[in-house]
Amino acid sequence: MPPPQSDAFVFFGATGDLAYKKIFPALQAMIRHGELDIPIIGIARAGWSLDKLRRRARDSVANNGGIDEAAFAKLAAQLLFVDGDYSNPSTYDRLRKALGGAERPPHAPLARKRGPAVRKIVGDAIRGDPSLFTRDDSVEAAWRVVDPILHNSMPVQEYEPGTWGPASADHLVSNGEDWHGPAPETETTPEVEHE
Repeated sequence: MPPPQSDAFVFFGATGDLAYKKIFPALQAMIRHGELDIPIIGIARAGWSLDKLRRRARDSVANNGGIDEAAFAKLAAQLLFVDGDYSNPSTYDRLRKALGGAERPPHAPLARKRGPAVRKIVGDAIRGDPSLFTRDDSVEAAWRVVDPILHNSMPVQEYEPGTWGPASADHLVSNGEDWHGPAPETETTPEVEHE
């Protein structure tokens, strides 16, 4: 049994160089040969309109192989555009709306370039399952924790393996107690003398 045919073509990075140099000329060639008669949905974070993307596509084919006016007219008619950030779930809401009743859209080239994990995440997002996506507010909250650590100028203190760490860490135990092992000592845990 042959695999089911795709009923839409979705490509990420629609305003980028790869789309300009390769994807738009390939789409026009596929249409010219009667191999592509489905909605073509470009996605990018560019603040563009569909008309601007169509102008970019026309410029692309003109500069990368030449325009076939009849094929390009079909390409322009089949072309849709979703403007949005790939990490924002609302982008995928707009993509689902643009897909209409399509159930088997391939997603390229982002997913092919990044591997099966990205294909899974993108496919889930298209189907409306955000469980593997991190919301923007969660990402911002994480950066509020990580960013100060990344910009901390405290030097890393080196110490010999098998010791309790750098001597400068002794001030962390200020209540008169001593460092203790992180795990209960067993017969296999080597004894390490504290300096």
